[in-house]
Amino acid sequence: LLPYTFHPDVAKVCIKYHKNMVTASYISPEMRDLHTAAKNAGITIMNEVGVDPGIDHMLAMQCFDEVSRSGGKVISYVSYCGGI
Repeated sequence: LLPYTFHPDVAKVCIKYHKNMVTASYISPEMRDLHTAAKNAGITIMNEVGVDPGIDHMLAMQCFDEVSRSGGKVISYVSYCGGI
């Protein structure tokens, strides 16, 4: 894992060489700005695929979907994650 400050530079290399990229960090404005270039290069850059953020987002969406299918409505959600 690289510090998030290096992600835009690595992403630019991935775009140049048409390689996909996955990070565990939040989407920074700099990474968001590379979205169109990544699409044009035909690659996928996925951020927020770790524990927090990442797995917690997927589990939350699964929960929200189950609530919606049951006719309920999610009015609030708070997520806490601790380090090892």
